[in-house]
Order: sequence, then C-alpha cells, then structure tokens
Amino acid sequence: MDKNDLFGFLPRKWNLKFDGGIVSALKNYEEVENYILEQTNTDGFRYPPFSKTIILDQITMEELEEEPNTRRCAHLYHIPSSHEIILSNIEEDTKDFRMGPGGLIINLIAYLSGTRLQFEDWFVDGRIPIKRGNDIYITEKSAEIFISHSYMTWKGFDEKEKTWFINILYMLSRVTSYEWDWERFTIEYMVLDSCWKFLKHRNIVNGGTGHASRIEIICNKLGIPYDKQLINEIVAIRNDLFHEALWNRSYPCFAVKISTYGQHYDYLMHNLNQRIIPKLIDFDTAYVHTEWWSRGVFSFD
Repeated sequence: MDKNDLFGFLPRKWNLKFDGGIVSALKNYEEVENYILEQTNTDGFRYPPFSKTIILDQITMEELEEEPNTRRCAHLYHIPSSHEIILSNIEEDTKDFRMGPGGLIINLIAYLSGTRLQFEDWFVDGRIPIKRGNDIYITEKSAEIFISHSYMTWKGFDEKEKTWFINILYMLSRVTSYEWDWERFTIEYMVLDSCWKFLKHRNIVNGGTGHASRIEIICNKLGIPYDKQLINEIVAIRNDLFHEALWNRSYPCFAVKISTYGQHYDYLMHNLNQRIIPKLIDFDTAYVHTEWWSRGVFSFD
C-alpha cells in the first residue's frame, strides 16, 4: 500500500518523482516559506523560539500567570511542514516508516539541499539552516535520478546497513546546528569515521593503519582528490582535540584554526564528507571528483 507523511522545512519548492515514490510541495508552500523567512536570522539560520512555564488553573486549565525565571530558548520545537512524501508498496507502521524508507528519503533531500528536515510532529533542536548549507548545485531532474538510485540500492542493504546509512545522513545534516567550529569538526569526524567503517564493512576499502592513511585510502578508492599536507593537518587537529582537548593548541571556544588553504577545518571536513556520501550508495557523479578544499558551488552532475 501507499504510505504518506509530511515533513519540512525544505527551502526549495521541489516536486520530485523517483522510483518508488514522489515528494511534492504543499499547496500553502508560499505561506509557510514566508513564515519561515520572517523568523530567519540574517546569518541564514532559524533559531529556536523562546519557551516559558505557564501556571494553569487545575480545574478550568485556564492560563493564570507565567512562572518567574522560566524563559529560555526552547531545547526542542516543531518546524512547519512544506512537503508531502508518498512511497508505494510500504507495509511499515508510522514509526518504522519514519525510521526506514521515509527517513531515508527526507535525509537524502536534506543532504542535497544543505538543510535539516523533520517529520511534521517530530521535534528538532538547535538552529536550522535555511539558506544554502553546502556547496552542491543540483537540478530537480538530477535529484530524482540520485534519489531513485539511492532508494533502490538502500533496499538491498541488510537492516544494520540501512540504519547505518540513514544515521550518517542524519548526523551530517545536523552538523550546522552546532555553533562552535570545534563542535562541528567533532561531529564531522564522527561522520568520517562512520563512512570509513561503512565502506570497510561493504569491502570497498581495506587497510588503514592510521587516520591519515584512512582518508587517503577513501579518496584513492572513491576518486576524490586530496592533498597530503591538508590531510596531515586535519589529523593533527583531530588528535589534539580528541586526546588533549586542545583546539589550535589552546582552549576550545577561544581560538580559530585556519588551514593552509585559508578555510576552517570543520568546513573542509564537511565538504569531504559531502563527496563521500554518493559513493556509500554506489552512485558516481562529477561532484565526487571535485576539490573539497576549493571555495564555490559545484554541479552535482
């Protein structure tokens, strides 16, 4: 049977048809978009709303007053839906659908569009990127081809691999919610390690006696360009942070570390991870083979 759900907010009025399903913008998309843009900071993020505790009348449940000293930025909140997803031949209940094929599709779209997406009545936390959050340029047609291939390939994974791949996409999409560069770098390296293990599990890579060699092996095997000096810098930053809690040989939240290419290491790590993702699902595209240390926007085709 067909299974449908709502999700958001996707800052592109995409209408996608792919093998096994469709994604379409809701009729009130412009209204939702205007609402989101009104709440979007000039830095391109939508931040959590304020929350507070209200004292209620225990009989009438009428709001009496605000409890003092309870205002704060909400830890969890909802974002409005902008799109509907419909998948065919789905037998899962709502939870399994969202943790399985439904979750796969919306996280693939989040990957392509550089944002975070969530089902309508599930919570999000932290800030959400509304403006471009990656260096990918892709048309709707190319997105349909990529999603079709990814969905069909994912169906052939075992249950562990299915969850594993979705989790990689999910963690990559939420990196931008962290506001400190060292936090983003930490999560990016977690994603990189997960990609390495996933590729090794599927016998696509082997060896790797150290972190630098692992990155080189991934790049060589997948056809991703790399610079040895840059890789050594990334691993050195990683070792300092993970083993000594140092960032740029100083306090996290204090110093800013810039690579020899004049870019932040968390940004470079994100670009590298972005190029690994299609190869996890056995999809080859010109984007994979572009320089991840260069600034700009790259075509996915």
